[in-house]
This record gives sequence, C-alpha cells and structure tokens, in this order.
Amino acid sequence: MFAPFHEALADPPGRLSLLRRRSGRPLIGVAPAYFPPEWVHAAGGLPVAFWGAALPVARADALLPPYCCPVARSILEMELAGRTAELAGWVFTSLCDTLVNLREIFRRLSSRPTLVFPIPLATDPFARRRRLAELIPAAFQDLAWLTGTEVTFAALASASRLYGEIRNLQRRLYSLRRSRPGLIGVRNFYAALRAAFFMEPEEYRGRLADLLSRLEAAPEPPAGRRPRLFLSGMVVPPDEVLGLLEHLGLDPADDDFANGGRMISRPVFDPRDPAGSLEAAIFGGTPCCCLHVPGTDRAAVFPRLVREAGAGGVLLLPVRCCEPDAFERPAIGAGLAAAGIPALTMEMDCESLPLESLRTRLEAFRELLEESGP
Repeated sequence: MFAPFHEALADPPGRLSLLRRRSGRPLIGVAPAYFPPEWVHAAGGLPVAFWGAALPVARADALLPPYCCPVARSILEMELAGRTAELAGWVFTSLCDTLVNLREIFRRLSSRPTLVFPIPLATDPFARRRRLAELIPAAFQDLAWLTGTEVTFAALASASRLYGEIRNLQRRLYSLRRSRPGLIGVRNFYAALRAAFFMEPEEYRGRLADLLSRLEAAPEPPAGRRPRLFLSGMVVPPDEVLGLLEHLGLDPADDDFANGGRMISRPVFDPRDPAGSLEAAIFGGTPCCCLHVPGTDRAAVFPRLVREAGAGGVLLLPVRCCEPDAFERPAIGAGLAAAGIPALTMEMDCESLPLESLRTRLEAFRELLEESGP
C-alpha cells in the first residue's frame, strides 16, 4: 500500500529526472516554507519542495557553517553536489534569516534562476494584506519568466482546486490516524504525507485517495493502550527517529510540522480573493515560530492542541540551531508544565543523530507516560 510513497522519497536525484521526463514541465525547487505550490503549477511548472536531506555536509561547510540550520545546509549541499541538476530554478521565501542568506548564496553560486517571495513583516492585518496584494502580480511575472507560461485566472483556479483536493485528502489521513491509533505505522504515515513533494499532484491525489479507501476499510488495529504523542517541530524528523517511535510503541496523535500538520491546517490559495487567501495560507492555521501574528501565543495554544489530539505527552523535536524555535521553547515548556502535560525535547539534525541516546530517552519517556495512565 505504501510502497509508491516510499519510492518517491528514496532517491531524490533519480526522482527529479523521472519527474522531468514524465511530466514535461520544468521542475521548480521550493525551499521552506509557505510558498504556494499551486502558483508554480498554474505557471506550467512542477513544484518540488525540499525540507532537508539525510546526507553528510562537506561542500556547504564553507558557506553555511555548522552552527547554521541543518535543513538549509543540506539543501545547499544537494545543490553544490549536483543532486538538484534537473531543476529549472528555485523559489525562496524570507521565512528566517538563514533562508534569506541561503537565497543570496544561491543567487551567486547557482547557474539557475532564483526567485524570492518576501513574506511581509507588518503586524497590522490590513497593511499585511495590502503588501501581499502588491507582491502577488510580481510573483506571477517572475514565475512566467522562469517557466515560459503566463499565469492566468483559469490556470490558478484549476491548480487551486487540485491542491485543495490534495489538502483535504491529507486532512483525512490525519483524522484517520487520530481516530484509529495503531492503524498506520509512523514511517508509513509520513511517507504518504511527504511523497506529495516528489510526485506529480495528479498522481499523488489518486494514490492517496486509493490509500485512504483501503485504510478506512481495513480491520481495526489490535486493542491495547499505547502512549500517544503530539509531535512538534519545524520539519518531520529523519526516518531513523520515526522508526524509533514505531519500534518503541509510541503513536503520534498529531503534529505541528511545517511540512505536516501545520501545512494542512492552512487553506490553499484562492484566486477569487488573492490577498486574503494568501494571508490565510501563510499566517493562518497552527502558529509558526518564524511568523509573528499579534494575539497568537504558541505557548497558550499548545495545551489545547495536545488535548484536542488526545495525546498524553509532547515530543518537541526542534531543528538544531533554529533560533526562532529556540526563542519560544522555554515559554512552550513552561506552558505545558503548567497544564500538567509531560514533554520531552530532542534536538534534530539532518547529518547524524545519537540514535542510542535518543532511544534511551524515549524509553524513559514512554515509561513515564505509561505510569501516568490514560
């Protein structure tokens, strides 16, 4: 059932070559985060989202030192190593300082065009929406220049419907995991989710719809209490960590990853309300540590998210050297403690992880959750 999703993620360079040949569209690399993939599709391109890769960093060291975000370092390493050679260009947002610097490095070193969509810093919703309205036409022009295809209202409407259907299917996947714990393995779940970044959207929509139909008709998983977790971090952790959770019998109930639960909590772009829908697609839904939204306190929101998920504890999985996440972590930890919700923090990296140490800490956390009862 899950083999096509795992295959889509197994070999990124080979997958890019296959996608370019099969789709006939120029491949556009999309760096984290919140750039609407439906825009690329409406411009005749195929968006391929990069959220880091498990590979040793050598070439990128001279440009992004080890104290920089490992997600950004791994993306740069892939580019410098020629593993993204099939791409026609890149799209960046101004999500954080490291990504702003990364796009400048790409502009100077990459042989391919690099487009930038700056996320407005205005805290006033009216001013933010007005700025977005100014940025949207320029973004469409840049994409048209990159792909050779003009972005039309009809193309935007079609792409938004397609990605809206995918988003709804992904929400069904999350709902199924929450309502039937143990039905979907941890690695299988996130493979089915992340494969969207390396598949043609039409194929992905069909495969995910078929998967959901088969899962919904599957027999109930074995009864018995297994500790349920709310996972939190910027990106889905490496497969080795997901495998540890699965091996130790820890069931994720929900998450707020930017390429997971946070992504599906946001609407897709609607060409009938360009600025309003884009504002909701970037700033709406589950809050993000990299985006300031007045009146939204992540530390206050967290306990509610955990309770709604039916989770007994929280596993905080911050990316190493992610400063926006680090700034908020003390307040989030204090809020969870005040609410009586157990939490464990494990720092993530793309290059290497102390798996035995992580295993020991997870085993101790599982025992704590089992002792605390339902």
